[in-house]
Amino acid sequence: MPKNSFLVIGQGSIGQRHARLLQKHGEVSTVSSVADYSFRSISEAVRGRHYTHAVVANMTSHHARTAFDLAQCGFTGHVLLEKPACSNVHEISQLVESSRAFAGVSVGYNLRFHPVIQALRRCLQGKKVIEARLSVGQLLSEWRPGSDYRNGSSANRLAGGGALRDLSHELDLALSIFGPWKRLVALGGNFQRLDIETDEAWSIIMETEKCPMVSICMNYFDQPGNRSIRATTDDTSIIADLSEGRITSSSLSEDFVVKRDDTYQLLHQDFIEQQGQSCTLTDGIAVVRLMDAIEKSNSQRNWIEA
Repeated sequence: MPKNSFLVIGQGSIGQRHARLLQKHGEVSTVSSVADYSFRSISEAVRGRHYTHAVVANMTSHHARTAFDLAQCGFTGHVLLEKPACSNVHEISQLVESSRAFAGVSVGYNLRFHPVIQALRRCLQGKKVIEARLSVGQLLSEWRPGSDYRNGSSANRLAGGGALRDLSHELDLALSIFGPWKRLVALGGNFQRLDIETDEAWSIIMETEKCPMVSICMNYFDQPGNRSIRATTDDTSIIADLSEGRITSSSLSEDFVVKRDDTYQLLHQDFIEQQGQSCTLTDGIAVVRLMDAIEKSNSQRNWIEA
């Protein structure tokens, strides 16, 4: 067997992407209940075979159980969980317990590797951030042309879908750039616009350890789609536009060419070489706890303290 051997669990669009990109790094096997070329179960895939890495890319609501199954089948290599790490706080304990069997666990927040985000981090070094705004949105029906979005996992509550979880990149970026949250208030949910059962949009205001005002807006509505971060410091405002691949401020303007698979390739490189830049399991769990606090704030209609 090659030095690196990968087991990719789940063959939806993201699982297929992981499998395709990992082929240049070693032998790839897959697990899927429907794909013709896949093993039908983890136990079948692992029996008599050794894998150095496993990617959990099935439905979010299955992540914790999948990690448990991997551990029970004797897998001891490195695990990459697609984001978010799990659906809710009730699944955290099982996920943490299963992770003890593995060499390491990371979470697939690939936007950490986006060159615009890397440039933003450099620009903010040594600066005090007064206020930050994160925005992301795209009409859900445009996500996967050729398929009915109402039948996909994003529209299915039991699958772990919804804007808060699908767009949790912004939650991870907010925490990793501006520090752990101290208190928050949120408004969001299903606004009956898209004929789906999951949450469609959120507005969140947080105080974090490094920034007194962080606002996050995310939705399944925006046309055209957008993804950006604006950070105001003592002396300037820095705009990191991921949609346009550009970072600007009063003193700079820089464009980046980012191909569709670039951030995933960098994520895989970190996953394989263990460079320490990926979202850790601890950081991924912090995002899950943040999602829980956001939902509590919305249902209780008040501020939530960390």
